[in-house]
Amino acid sequence: MLLLYGEALAALRRARRLGDPRADLGRALSILTELAASLAEREDREAVLNLASLYHYMIHRLMEAVECGNPVPIIEVERLLQALWEGWVQVIQSDVVGGFPDSLEEHDRPASSPPSLLSAS
Repeated sequence: MLLLYGEALAALRRARRLGDPRADLGRALSILTELAASLAEREDREAVLNLASLYHYMIHRLMEAVECGNPVPIIEVERLLQALWEGWVQVIQSDVVGGFPDSLEEHDRPASSPPSLLSAS
């Protein structure tokens, strides 16, 4: 879930920076569509319906951005996805050794020296 949110957020950030954001907006739309389709029936049906509605709203807003070339819906969806990402981080924070970065910008930065799989013994 967090990986998908992170990838969608990265695509939206690229879309805002590039002159022709269609490919990145398409990537974010694809991820949101998959997230909406993957919602399963669960005990908390109200939460599932609310999340599905939010995903569909974000899809609609991004489609408006594609059609109109307006960056405002992209920024709105980015904020909503950031809030979802932060919410999930809070929910699972205690289960993860080492925790999560405070923001996705920190997550997006490459490590200064990635660990080598060959040197681990």
